Amino acid sequence: NTNKAYNGLTHPCKGEAGNYMPDLKYRYLAEDVPTGLCFAKGLAEILGLATPTIDKVMVWAQQCIGLEIMVDGKMKGKDLDKTRAPQGMGITDVEQFIKLANLRSGLPAKKGGLASLALCCS
Repeated sequence: NTNKAYNGLTHPCKGEAGNYMPDLKYRYLAEDVPTGLCFAKGLAEILGLATPTIDKVMVWAQQCIGLEIMVDGKMKGKDLDKTRAPQGMGITDVEQFIKLANLRSGLPAKKGGLASLALCCS
């Protein structure tokens, strides 16, 4: 562990002596997936970026936490509104994201998709 803030944190387990399993409904999955991972996956989808590893984790994690977030590799599950994925807030393209995130401050307004996002975020 390289971050001292995590010292002493453990993951709760369920079961009996000799047969323990991590509690997969604990907050590490139940909170971190809908808030962090869903935002990253949702933004990557909007930008047209492939996320094969995130996709594998999402398929597994949504089963563990009992939410339908990703369907057929896309952020369009029935529980999407319980996440911080842009799609859960109705954001489906780069221009919407840039506008609603207020990323154009001081930049000339011009269309350019991914190039525009790269300009405003650098």
